[in-house]
Amino acid sequence: MARYRLPGIAMFAGSLVAVACLALVPADVQAASAEEEIRYVIGSIGRNGCDLVRNDRRYSRREARGHIRSKWRLNEQLVASAEDFIEKIAARSATSGQPYLIRCRGQQESTAQDWFSQLLADYRAGTGS
Repeated sequence: MARYRLPGIAMFAGSLVAVACLALVPADVQAASAEEEIRYVIGSIGRNGCDLVRNDRRYSRREARGHIRSKWRLNEQLVASAEDFIEKIAARSATSGQPYLIRCRGQQESTAQDWFSQLLADYRAGTGS
């Protein structure tokens, strides 16, 4: 009798176990982790020669961090994860709708959403500074 291998089933089962384990993590621990990630993202603004540009104006490190923190505080109810924070708070101006930009010395300008998302991915992978 022929045997058939179903590698997809093993991967599915592994994913199911991972999701079940995540469900066992208390919500306050998950929230603390999201807050930690958000604080890391905010703390990265102005580091390594990178500046935030908001509505065509370059902001100092202090101004940019202060503005993003203030926006976060005012809209905390919209943020359940670091991804929510990036998408809903740190990506664009609520007033003009213009995307925020990140300008780093010697690098191509990028949107804040792309830059923060990559920063978060690096942080989670343990390669963030």
